[in-house]
Amino acid sequence: WDIDSSYWGFGPGAHGYLETLGGRIRYECTRDLNAWVQDPASCEFTEILTAEQTDLERRYMHLRTRSPYFPEGVGNSVLQRLTTEGYLRTATDGSVTLTDEGWLVMESLSKQL
Repeated sequence: WDIDSSYWGFGPGAHGYLETLGGRIRYECTRDLNAWVQDPASCEFTEILTAEQTDLERRYMHLRTRSPYFPEGVGNSVLQRLTTEGYLRTATDGSVTLTDEGWLVMESLSKQL
């Protein structure tokens, strides 16, 4: 998974994420098999992501995949608190990854980072 790459979703309930001239678009194909057979291009929802939503998606992706994330603009006190509480591991290069405990509260943490 790479937040900076587009991917197509095909099939009932599949998700896609596309870079377009108008911004990043996220969509979900209809989950109903019969409806999808009738119209494979039908979507449950489509949205153009704002810059803030794209940044949040980037954080989610890094945290979900446990790839190093470099939090920008996050105070050292926040990072130290989350590390002390056992939710984050910090590396000498300034990146963070989730601990097993952090994984359980990933959504909440991603909004703090």
